[in-house]
Amino acid sequence: MIKILKIGGNVYQNLELTVQESVEVEALEKVLELDENGKEVYVEKPITVTEYKDAPNPIIPTYLEELRTALIDTVKWQVGMKLKDTDWTVTKCMELGLNMSDKYPDIANERAILRAFTNDKELELLVPTTIDELMKVDIKL
Repeated sequence: MIKILKIGGNVYQNLELTVQESVEVEALEKVLELDENGKEVYVEKPITVTEYKDAPNPIIPTYLEELRTALIDTVKWQVGMKLKDTDWTVTKCMELGLNMSDKYPDIANERAILRAFTNDKELELLVPTTIDELMKVDIKL
């Protein structure tokens, strides 16, 4: 399962790797009928049956590098959304010539942790060589 994935302008959460896909299949059904003499006989009649099978989730990219890029973009997007909450302090400190670490140490520390998370996850996402391995990397912030 992918806990979160951003592709383009869409954010998906808790994506399963496969989805149930329905397929219409022709089959023969034996039906008990009476023949012209009133005798019971089995007759085969065509019917349509719906079968379900696992299919790849169409939302999840199927090529390793596309999925890797989508996951890295998702990490950066999540962190960017969190950083946005404290951007005002960066702007204020820059405008007033203040040292952010002195004036807002908690915010400076939180932002440093978020940047480190991005860097660590990006490196971690570069290691897998298969989609299955890549899917095991937890990118949820």
